[in-house]
Amino acid sequence: MLKELAQTVPGSWLIGDESRPVTGIEYDSRRLTPGMAFVAVQGYAQDGNRFIDDALARGASAIVTEKRSDRPVPQLIVPDARAALADLAARFHPDAGAPLKKYAVTGTNGKTTSCFLLKQILDAAGLKAGLISSLVNDDGETRTPAARTTPESLEIFRLFEAMRRHRCRAVVMETSSHALILHRVRHVAVDVALFTNLTRDHLDFHRDMDDYLEAKAKLLDKVADGDKYAVINLDSPEIRTFATRATGRVTTYALNDRAADVHPGTFEFSPQGTRVTMVTPAGTRPIRLPLPGRFNLYNALGATAAALAGGVELDAIMAGLETASVVPGRLERVASTAPFSVYIDFAHTPDALQRTIETLRELGQGRVMVLFGCGGDRDRGKRPLMGQMVTVLADYAVLTSDNPRTEDPAAIIDDVKPGLKPGASVAVMVDRREAIRHLLQKAQAGDMLLIAGKGDEDYQEINHVKYPWSDREVVREELHILGYGD
Repeated sequence: MLKELAQTVPGSWLIGDESRPVTGIEYDSRRLTPGMAFVAVQGYAQDGNRFIDDALARGASAIVTEKRSDRPVPQLIVPDARAALADLAARFHPDAGAPLKKYAVTGTNGKTTSCFLLKQILDAAGLKAGLISSLVNDDGETRTPAARTTPESLEIFRLFEAMRRHRCRAVVMETSSHALILHRVRHVAVDVALFTNLTRDHLDFHRDMDDYLEAKAKLLDKVADGDKYAVINLDSPEIRTFATRATGRVTTYALNDRAADVHPGTFEFSPQGTRVTMVTPAGTRPIRLPLPGRFNLYNALGATAAALAGGVELDAIMAGLETASVVPGRLERVASTAPFSVYIDFAHTPDALQRTIETLRELGQGRVMVLFGCGGDRDRGKRPLMGQMVTVLADYAVLTSDNPRTEDPAAIIDDVKPGLKPGASVAVMVDRREAIRHLLQKAQAGDMLLIAGKGDEDYQEINHVKYPWSDREVVREELHILGYGD
């Protein structure tokens, strides 16, 4: 009954028939079925209150809202609709039955690959794991494309239910700063929290870097006691501070700090992968990680530390790493007969571009050539920084469009230009396909080409419309035109 829902949401009050039956909740009126309560969430692009009439037409038994409505329907007035959504999601989809061990991964860069590696480790250990990530959500039986890094709380609890039905024993989830601020992981009991790094991003959402750091720190509260662990990257100065702020158990990892619990003894990079000796509290093991590059080694170190914190045996962890597959769109090499190498990657921050370009330097002797752009309706302050990073580190750059969203692509490019290194070799082309074609035509034998910014995305967003687009497929098409097959 509606009265019972009111008891679930702190600070709420009822208008109308408190005995009205409620069969479930939904915040998307298009998915609502008769008998459900409609939660009117105030978003950044849409206000859920605009869809109350649609929800009522579809049979909503009540509405949950921050704003009292003049509709003649029972209403639960709440101080924060997003928090209420999480409270009600936890009530209707309780985390009951066989418990899922929950691994949460946060940080500016490396979240997705760390999650994929950790899932592969758990699966290799016989601990079937679900996955919630920016690329895909996997409930143990069905994989569906992800709409955002971390879903709304209602989707999360529904995914947990499905994972338990499909006999998952664990779940690995990307946890964005947005999710931590917007109550998406409210009531999610985390067992192990992995903190990868913190560099500039999302300052269109956060006031400044301190605000961004404090958003990430909210995940510390979820591993504050008992057998819960915070897994800290000591090589990230900002994240390192969490080691002293944490009140629960802490384990650490690093590439450059041998005082870390998990670190490499020796390592050697090649285009085919990384040979590394893993030093851990459970022992030392030499392995071949089939993922190239320094930042993938970081991700493997973090995943190892998190798995150890979760009680996974070291041999199982190493087996999972040695059989790991490349994450789509993360330093993914496009197969071709070309005498140069082409990689696509999601790098879309100054730090991520730096890490990726430096990785390519370590993998080959030829020129490093980079295509990049900046997303519209996002942090404008990082645009010149990205231009500076690319033109300082790369031998040749092509500046183009990414997802302009509602902004003028040419205006975004103009924001990047002040950061370009004077005298740098840079071509500017608004059309992304034309830019890719140009980069491929400029390449010579032995060169390393990076198509940055979109990774595995299958769209380009322009004025609220997501047009079909794949960097991978466009590269393949243009390579075929140049006479290079798979």
